[in-house]
Amino acid sequence: MKSMTGFGRASADLPGGQVVVEVRTVNHRGLDIKLRSRELDGVTENALVAAVRASLKRGSVAVNVEFASKQASSFDQAWFEEVARSVQALGESLGLSTKPDLATIAAFAAHQRESHDRGSSPRARVSWDQLSGVVDRALSFLEESRAREGSSLREDLSKRLAHLGEIAEELGQRTAGSSQRASTKLGARVAALLGDVAIDSQRLAQEVAFIADRADVTEELVRLRAHLHHFKGLVDGTSPESADGVGRRMDFWLQEIGREFNTLASKSQDADLSVLIVDAKAELEKIREQAQNIE
Repeated sequence: MKSMTGFGRASADLPGGQVVVEVRTVNHRGLDIKLRSRELDGVTENALVAAVRASLKRGSVAVNVEFASKQASSFDQAWFEEVARSVQALGESLGLSTKPDLATIAAFAAHQRESHDRGSSPRARVSWDQLSGVVDRALSFLEESRAREGSSLREDLSKRLAHLGEIAEELGQRTAGSSQRASTKLGARVAALLGDVAIDSQRLAQEVAFIADRADVTEELVRLRAHLHHFKGLVDGTSPESADGVGRRMDFWLQEIGREFNTLASKSQDADLSVLIVDAKAELEKIREQAQNIE
């Protein structure tokens, strides 16, 4: 079991500088990848996204790639002179009498650099061959982080699931013989109300049978125990379904468990049973919140 929350970071020294890859993930219903980098071309970006998709199944993923140059200064004089010539040519074409000063040229240069960095085809400084190993290590550290978080979630879910199992067993003990008790109670009520008045014994038997069936929760308890057992297999990793991501499967089984508790609540005629079911539903909600962060 792995959490959808995690962080991984890796770096490598390359000719001319150092590349750093950071991957952060939080919970999400699907797989949503956001890549931020000014260092990569389209081919490298596509390869990086493909590597992330191959590693993760669910989560909101933020990938950041940065390149720190080893050069003491990043000032490109030749490029700046080219900008100055372009600005001067623009002024001449507009018929301006004054030549652009250094501040004006610097402002144009800054604007052009910003537009260049946001452009669709930046000058790539890192190729996929250089980046792939760094990405693999970052994803590996991310997986370790998610696995540690997943272990904590498994421990918490196991405790809460055990509590639900105890509640289910107590419900089973308290509802044992509930159909017979309901039938006896109805018969006694009818007898007390009618006294010596003759009644249709067949109709009475039908009503008693209906009430008895209404009070019988055997099927609900059987299904509840089965659902809890299946969910426990997902938490422990013993279910065949645990080989893949289990978060969505947990969502389904939690809905089924909640449905059985709701049916038990609707059939309950005992205040003590109602308290138990409210306790179970509160625990179930806490499990649901935790399960939202499982891949």
